[in-house]
Amino acid sequence: MAIFYPMSREFPALPLIATALPMAVLAMLAPRAGRADFFHHWENQEVSAGRITLNPEAKIYGSVENFGPDGSPVAPGQLTSYDRLQTDILLRYGMSQNWTIYGRFSFARVAVEHPTLGAEGFGLADQTAGLNWRALSLGARSWISLQFEALLPAYNNEAAEDEGVPFLGDGSIDLTGGMFVTIPLDSKDVPQWTARAGAGFTFRSNGFSQAIPWSVAAVFDPIQQGFRGGVGVFGIFSLESDATNPSQAGLTAGGGPAAGGSFAVNAVNPALVTGRAQAGYRFSDRFAFQGGVNIAMAGSTAPSGASVDLGLQFNWGPRGGSSNPRDLTPEQYGRSNQGFVPYAFEAHISRTNDRLNLFKIDKGRMQGVESGQVFDIFSVGKDGIIGEAVARAKATSVKPDETVIKIVEYYKEVWIEEGFIVKRPLNGNE
Repeated sequence: MAIFYPMSREFPALPLIATALPMAVLAMLAPRAGRADFFHHWENQEVSAGRITLNPEAKIYGSVENFGPDGSPVAPGQLTSYDRLQTDILLRYGMSQNWTIYGRFSFARVAVEHPTLGAEGFGLADQTAGLNWRALSLGARSWISLQFEALLPAYNNEAAEDEGVPFLGDGSIDLTGGMFVTIPLDSKDVPQWTARAGAGFTFRSNGFSQAIPWSVAAVFDPIQQGFRGGVGVFGIFSLESDATNPSQAGLTAGGGPAAGGSFAVNAVNPALVTGRAQAGYRFSDRFAFQGGVNIAMAGSTAPSGASVDLGLQFNWGPRGGSSNPRDLTPEQYGRSNQGFVPYAFEAHISRTNDRLNLFKIDKGRMQGVESGQVFDIFSVGKDGIIGEAVARAKATSVKPDETVIKIVEYYKEVWIEEGFIVKRPLNGNE
């Protein structure tokens, strides 16, 4: 795994801690660790500074056969079907411009049709905690991110074996470190088409093989609202260091079927390639929903299955990543009187209608104003001194020497008065 060490202004010691601590933990584990998580893929979890996202998701997975060691379909013994309902709640927080922490709470219900194994098992599944660091810029809109992730089992397979019910997972501890490359596929300040590719290195306990998880995807996500979607391929490549005899794949420690014979649990040296298509709708920057379909395309000693997922996304805080005031909150690009934004010209509020959030300014088409342009409104004190920005507005009707603007966001709860200053950012065009 490639490691980059540019110093972080927010947390200067974290680059060393983020790499040294995982390696210290791994040194205490058995030399063979790692397996495949067939129900999640290696995915970049970074969000912008100050942003909180909450993603509840339900996934239905089904499998009736396995990929054998040579990649051909294999009937899993006496198993008729393996079905899994997985519920995840993913929470992410952008601690700073470069650092994101996240966690995922997971609950699962597994049902199998098998003559000797209990019909179903349910409870907490593998829980996730992770840290993402935007490590290296490749330009204005491309970058490399490093990510460390731990999966911890919240179930007891020994108890499940005693009860004769399906396992909810391998029962091992996953520690994965890796990187992602993010590249825009369009020319917008905030790219709506984005390509992301990543790979990692997974260590696991209990003698499971080391592995390389990977993913490649192209995703379309509108800034404010509209349809969203994407396509991708993800998977896992085993380094074939598992100490278990391949004939014991899918079995419990006592030799019984952990998942009815499906390689969804206790797979030995698994490799899998899965295709994904997703679609949804963004109602606003604060709320969206999305669904996806995942289909196993090829593999060896792994379950051959498919899944359908449906999830919601709730967002709080700035989205980030743009230099265009239409896409940013004032906290992201700074107030004019803080010297962070260049402005094209000034105008004055000439008439007000606070009830309708409509105002007129004393400049129009002859002075270069166009419909859709964005303006910041600044308060003016009785002494004539310009204060801070109090609102953002957008031009809706332009005449030769005057313009009607409509408030789209208030920064402060104030009455906007005649004589307030209006400034247009240089990059505030529609």
